[in-house]
Amino acid sequence: MHRVDNKRAVWLVGTVSADDLPLLQGFVRTGRGYQGFHALCHYGPSLDGLNDWPALRMDVVGNLPGHGYTIDEIAEVLLWAAAFAPTLTLKVHCGGDHEDPEVVATITVEDLEVTVGPPEIARLRATTDAERVDRVVRALLDA
Repeated sequence: MHRVDNKRAVWLVGTVSADDLPLLQGFVRTGRGYQGFHALCHYGPSLDGLNDWPALRMDVVGNLPGHGYTIDEIAEVLLWAAAFAPTLTLKVHCGGDHEDPEVVATITVEDLEVTVGPPEIARLRATTDAERVDRVVRALLDA
């Protein structure tokens, strides 16, 4: 059953080269009017979301920006992300439906390939206090 309020949390852990970072950032950031919106996009500050997640080293937990995304839809977006940033190496630990922190699948991005596999960890990590403060500050600055 597809429910409108179904949000999924994920934990992104990985790296990308300095040359590919701007390309990945361009892929993740949406334009006005939600142009370029997808399962891993950043369209503005969010207290619970992934926000502007690309970095040389990534380790971020948050909700996807939209409702009802499946594991396969996330994997498809990661194929596009790898095409934009070929040096992207990433593990995406996907929580269950309705922000359930129990991991239901791990998606691996490496060498331009994306594979969906069984969970490599049991639970998503919690958001740190530093991440929460950063999200509040960014939300206030962008308001």
